[in-house]
Parts: sequence; structure tokens; C-alpha cells
Amino acid sequence: MRRSPLIALLLIVGALQAGTNAFAEPILFRYRVIADVVALRAVADADGDGRGDILLASGGEAGGSGFPGVLRWHRYPDFRAFPINDPPESSYIADLEAADLDGDGDPDLIAPIAQEPGDTHRRVIWWENPRPDRPATDRWPIHQIGEIDRSDGPGKDLAVLDADGDGRLDVAVRTHNAVFIWYQDAPDRWTERFVGDLPWREGMDAGDIDGDGDPDVVLNGYWLENPGTRDGAWQRRTIDARWFAQDTGTWRDNSCRVLVADLNGDGLADPVFGQSEQPGFPVVWYRAIDPHADRWEAHEIGQIDYCHSLQAGDLDLDGDTDVVAAEMPRYDAPYPVVIFQNEGEGLRWNRQAVSTDTGSYILVVGDVGGDGDLDLVGGRSFKPSSGRTMGKPYPKRAGTSVGPLEISPVLHV
Repeated sequence: MRRSPLIALLLIVGALQAGTNAFAEPILFRYRVIADVVALRAVADADGDGRGDILLASGGEAGGSGFPGVLRWHRYPDFRAFPINDPPESSYIADLEAADLDGDGDPDLIAPIAQEPGDTHRRVIWWENPRPDRPATDRWPIHQIGEIDRSDGPGKDLAVLDADGDGRLDVAVRTHNAVFIWYQDAPDRWTERFVGDLPWREGMDAGDIDGDGDPDVVLNGYWLENPGTRDGAWQRRTIDARWFAQDTGTWRDNSCRVLVADLNGDGLADPVFGQSEQPGFPVVWYRAIDPHADRWEAHEIGQIDYCHSLQAGDLDLDGDTDVVAAEMPRYDAPYPVVIFQNEGEGLRWNRQAVSTDTGSYILVVGDVGGDGDLDLVGGRSFKPSSGRTMGKPYPKRAGTSVGPLEISPVLHV
């Protein structure tokens, strides 16, 4: 099978049901290219037919790639594209979430947008799904949640959570060294809370880390304890300083993908970290011994260099949570997409390389088509895999070189 050399390919990898005891056999996948675009993506049932669709968003000239901006959704099963609205006047969307922000029963789309460099309009916006009053194929109205002060940098990470327990979804956005939390008063009215002076640089997810019933915010190696009220202090607590204390003199230090999931089946949310811009770091999850006293037990899952995708789900349908990781394809090949199958309480992992040549920039996991198993949806990267970005070469891995990419037979049925 010949593939386009464009690094902007959006790919979908559809899982075939593997049964209840999948560790002896690999999970089987199909591979399909949906569109030649550079865009962030989400999986949600946009049109209410019970089947997951794919939603895409990017600003114009996305990330300097030369590709035009897109804002649309692709309907399952024909993947016909429908516009959501005009693409934002922005070159940078770093994260994207689909969630029912207005509580009317259908998924909306939320993103922090900015243009680099020098944009004075760093905003957090959401597009309202026109359902249930009108079909999802109509134009989705745009709403603003809030603005980010320029001094705090662009919005790097996004989480949707009910931070104050009032039944309405709130929005958290991480900048380089701050977190903005917008509490929802109404879908068109928000109260901002700022948590600043945080360790640099990126990575965020949300989950109930201390088991007290409210969602906390996890960043690169530390977490912010939810006070449970809008006016309480979000206390910063350390998980592992290796994720925020790197000091090699490059902007790539302390760049993480962060995941919160219950990996050992004890009902508590476990933080998971991978280094997204450097080689030589494993993916690691942490079991809380005493999270309020910074006492954690580290467990290594496996090795992924430049881990720019980190997701979780029961991929093999055996009842526990597996981990998906992928390298961003800007460096020297190979560019793996890997499933780490959980073989019991997060202590043993079976590594399956789904692909060795595609990689992915912020891959997501979701049930495309609504058939009961989880699929992988991702894209390549913003720029060609020349080994250079922002004018400087990326560090190379020992014994590797830039060259032809291997075509993996795993992606064939």
C-alpha cells in the first residue's frame, strides 16, 4: 500500500474485537486515511445516531505547515465532511475536547486558540452543536469562555471537568506556568480563577487524585488539589520532580503528555507521564501511597521517545485499562504507535507496536462507529520529519538515521 508523503495525514486505526483474553494474540487493526489536513481531533457522536464521528479543528496556516485551517466533522460511516464554522483566525490550536458544555445532550467542541508570535487574542472558545433543535450539519455557533493574558503564554492543554460539583461543566487551560479555571455560571457566562507561579512547561489532565469526590488537576510531575469551592486555594503537591526539574538548557525540558486513569483497578485515578519532546524517557504511572504527603510509588510501563500521544482505554476488552502511546514524527525513524496491554493491576505490560512508521501528534482514543470497541484516531505532525524544527535540530537517537519509513503490515486486516 502506497502512502502519501504528507506528514499531515489524519489516520484512523479501527480496532477489531479481540475477545476477553487478548494477551496471547495481538489486537487487530484496519488503517484508513480520512483527510490530508493538519488538525487536532476528537471523537464524539456529533449527529446523535449512536455512532462516534470525528471532529477536526486547526487555525489557518496551522503551525506554519502551509495547510489551510479546518473546522469540521466527519460523519461515520462514509466520513463525509460537514463544516462546523469558519476556521478560527489563528495558527495554533494546541488541544481540543468534545463535551456537552451546555447540558443539552449533545457534544460541543472546546479549544484554546492563539496565533504565534504576538497574538493579543489568546482565547478559549467553544462551538455549540446545533442539536437538538437543528441538525448537526447546520452551522455551529461560536462562544467565548475567556481570554488568556499574553504574559502567561498560549493555551497548551485543555481539560473539561465539573470543578465545583454544581452539575455544570467547567474548563481548565494550562499555559507554560499557570492554570486558568473557568467556572460555568451559564453557557454564556463564566467566572475565571487563576493559579500561577507553577513549574514550567506543559502537560495536563484532570481526575480525582485523592479520592475525595472532586476532580483535581494533574500537570507535569505535580498536581493541584481541588479545594472543593470556587474561592478556595488550589494547593500544589509533588508527584515526581523528574518531570518538572529537567535543566538541559532547551525549551524541550519539562514537556509532558499527562494522563489520568485507573490502571490498577482500585477505583482511584492514577497519574501517568511521558516526555513529549525528548528521547530516553519511559512512560511511568504512579500509585498514591499518601498523595497529600507527596508519597507515590512509580511503575514503568515502557519506553517511548518523544511521547506526544498518551491515552488510555480497554483496547483488548478484558476489563482493565490499557495505555496507548505514540511518538511524534519529526525526528529519526521509526515512529511507533504502541499499545501497552495491562496484564494485571498495572504491574505487567505487553507491548504491541500497532505501527512503526506513522507516529502521531496527539492521538485520541474513541469508539468510532459505536460498535463497542475502541479505535485510534490521530494525525502525523505539523512539519515534515526532517529532524529540524524551530530552526534547531532535534537530538538524534544513537544508532538511527533519517531514512525511508517502514510500512508496517500490522495496519492491514
